[in-house]
Amino acid sequence: QKRLIIGTSSTIAKFMTLRLVCLNGMVLPNVNGQIKVPHSADFDISEVARQLEVAATIHEQAEEDAQRMATQRISDERAAELVLRVLDPKGFESGDVSTKQKNIVADVLKLYGGAGYGANMKSAQGTVWGALNAITQHIDHNVGRTDNNRIREAYFGKTGKQKSNAYSLALELCA
Repeated sequence: QKRLIIGTSSTIAKFMTLRLVCLNGMVLPNVNGQIKVPHSADFDISEVARQLEVAATIHEQAEEDAQRMATQRISDERAAELVLRVLDPKGFESGDVSTKQKNIVADVLKLYGGAGYGANMKSAQGTVWGALNAITQHIDHNVGRTDNNRIREAYFGKTGKQKSNAYSLALELCA
């Protein structure tokens, strides 16, 4: 039998910059922070406010990143390379890409080329932002067996890490 002892747990609020477009969601990388207030401690509103200011700064950076990606043009070849680096990093490194992976890359490139949600918007056409959105659409809609699985994996599992990696690699293309 477990007992809850008052004063041993905390309320935790994690910083999360979330980009959500229909069912395409992404928790953006490099957002390491949380507000943790132990139940046994006095609540210090000024400390929480200071930490929330950090969260606002992170959000502003995410907006700047999105603008950079939406204005950075990219060739179809570079988009294909980005997709492969995200979805099959071992295959990308070795040059040994399975037929299945090649077909997946082709499907993602169709999303990027106009079949994806929002792919015909100026900010997505031929841009790093468009490639990133095609990758997240593929992961969120085609990977996993059920919607619940997809959501759980997107926020806490492998596909969330893949999308976080995609975001970081997309930013590198803007440098």
